[in-house]
Amino acid sequence: MKVNLERIVRKINNLTVQREKNQLIISERRRNGRPSKELRLPQHILLTKEVIEAFGLFFGEGTRTQEYNRIEFGNTEPQLLRRFINLLKEFNIKNSEIRVKINIYKEDAEIRSDDELKSYWSKELDIPFQNFQKITWYQKRGTRKEAAKFGTVQLRAYHKLLVRIFILTFYQVMQLALSHTQVAQHFLRGIFAAEGFIERRGKSIHKVGVSCKKDKEIVYKLLRKVGLAPGKYNERMRGFPIRGITNFGIILKLKLFELHPKKHEKFMNGIV
Repeated sequence: MKVNLERIVRKINNLTVQREKNQLIISERRRNGRPSKELRLPQHILLTKEVIEAFGLFFGEGTRTQEYNRIEFGNTEPQLLRRFINLLKEFNIKNSEIRVKINIYKEDAEIRSDDELKSYWSKELDIPFQNFQKITWYQKRGTRKEAAKFGTVQLRAYHKLLVRIFILTFYQVMQLALSHTQVAQHFLRGIFAAEGFIERRGKSIHKVGVSCKKDKEIVYKLLRKVGLAPGKYNERMRGFPIRGITNFGIILKLKLFELHPKKHEKFMNGIV
C-alpha cells in the first residue's frame, strides 16, 4: 500500500509540478512572480508499518496547525523521536534541515548546562548542534507530569509548502487506518506510544487507555476497528478507559505498547 503524493500535490492550488524520474519538483506560483523555494518529493510514500506507526505518533503528539509553517513533533523518548525523524526522511527532509527545541523543568534536569544538554540530544538524534534553538527552562512542573530528566524535545521542519503536503498525507493515512484493520493496528501503535497510559493496582493492571482531548470519535473507531471494547470517554482522565482480560489480550497480541519502551515494560510486568 502506498500514498500517491502527486495526487495530493495537485489538489493544492497555485503549484507548479514537474516529474523527474521518480521525483516530483514542486514550486509555488506567487502573485509577484518571484519563484518560491523549490521542493523535491518522491512520487509515492510506501506505507510500511514503520511509516504508519510514525503517522500514529504524529496523531498523538504532532502539531497539525499550519499557522507556524512547520512540521512539529514532541516527545521525551529518543526511540520515538528517531522514528519520526525517519518519517521526515521519506519526504526528503535531511537531519541537517531539522531544528530542535528543548523544554525542561529545572527540578528534573540531570544535565543543567545548555551546551551539555544540546550535545546529549545532538548525539542521540544525529542532528547538528547548531540546529538547536534556545532551551526553555521551567521552574516547577505540575504534579500530574512525569519527570523528564533530559527534557521534552520538539522536532521542527520549516517549509510552508511541505507542511501542507505533509498534513494532507497524514489525513489520508488516517482515513486508511479507519477502513483497513492492519493499517489501524500500526497507526494505533503510534497513538498508544504517544498518548497511551497504564494504571496499576498493586502489581496488576487495573486499566489502560488512550488520552485524546481531540478526535475522540476517530480514536474510538480505531479501537473498535482492531476489536477493542473501550469504556465511555472519561472527562477526568481525558480519554477512553480500557479494562478486562479480553481487551488486555488484544493489546498484548497486537503489541500496541511496543514502540514505547517504558510503557511496554510496565504493561508486560502488569499482566504476568
